[in-house]
Amino acid sequence: MFFMFDMDISGDLNDGLNIEAMAGMKIHRNLVVVAFPLSLTIGCLAEDEQGEFSDDLALELAEQEFDEDLEDAPPRVIEVLDGFDVQVPEEGMSVTMEILYEDGNSELVSVHNEGGELRFEHHNDFGIEASAGEAACSAKCSDGAYNLLGYSWSSQFKWSYRDANRPSSVTKADAIAAFKHGFGGIQSSRNACSLSDSVSATHAYQGTTSKAPGVSSTGCTSNDGNNVVGWGSLSSGVLGLTCTWYSGGQAVESDQRYSNSMSWYAANAVPSGCSSAFSLRAVATHEAGHTFGLGHTGCYQTMAPSVAPCTSANRKFGRGDVLGLRAIY
Repeated sequence: MFFMFDMDISGDLNDGLNIEAMAGMKIHRNLVVVAFPLSLTIGCLAEDEQGEFSDDLALELAEQEFDEDLEDAPPRVIEVLDGFDVQVPEEGMSVTMEILYEDGNSELVSVHNEGGELRFEHHNDFGIEASAGEAACSAKCSDGAYNLLGYSWSSQFKWSYRDANRPSSVTKADAIAAFKHGFGGIQSSRNACSLSDSVSATHAYQGTTSKAPGVSSTGCTSNDGNNVVGWGSLSSGVLGLTCTWYSGGQAVESDQRYSNSMSWYAANAVPSGCSSAFSLRAVATHEAGHTFGLGHTGCYQTMAPSVAPCTSANRKFGRGDVLGLRAIY
């Protein structure tokens, strides 16, 4: 059960049994309301065989009823940004969601279920708008900055592709090739700086699947142990959405969903006359970085929280991107 509060409340409603409930968490852009445990005390008495009321019996009956309610309850979902939500991960698990917008901006948020209490984390975003500081940024192959999300894969990343709802701007074969290109960039440290590959992370394409990614049009749903890349409707202006689940720093699943209402091109080169199409290979490489634990950086790295149409530059990592991968793998 969840309650929405922006202030602490607690109090004795009556003498008797304590029932624990977790307060909900609702986060808007630039506004965070943190989840906190809430203890409500309500009157509850149970009569034992001698006709006397027993607090122990009351507690046992209430706990049994509470457990049954939990078993029948639907999955808990919390809104973490305006219009975006996350299904609460299992206790001890975390989920990180990255939203990439058509206008070049992005959001990167995490929800951690720590011992039944939820903790929200809004990772640093640098934005696409060029500021005076960004104008002075180092070149792609000079900037060694990177950010990490706190998880990694301890074994080979095995993923499948779901072709349902694919947009007409790309063929099935080209889509698969583009997503292989994205994950392959991790495995080979593909970069524009002539840096050698010393990254141990690997991926393996498992073929097509009918299973849908654990990503809805508005956020992260449940993890089922399958890493799936696919297509579908997304909120207005969203290019792609990646959800990664992890525990104790070990990633256990990462799913990606790309918008089927946007215009894409899947080749390395920008098509002649391009005006609004996005490079599927460039976006897939950025999203693969999140899947493998890279956070956002500023300036001109592939992991900068920015994207523009009609450019394929981000399909190759920069110096900071590669150094980040080396730090993890």
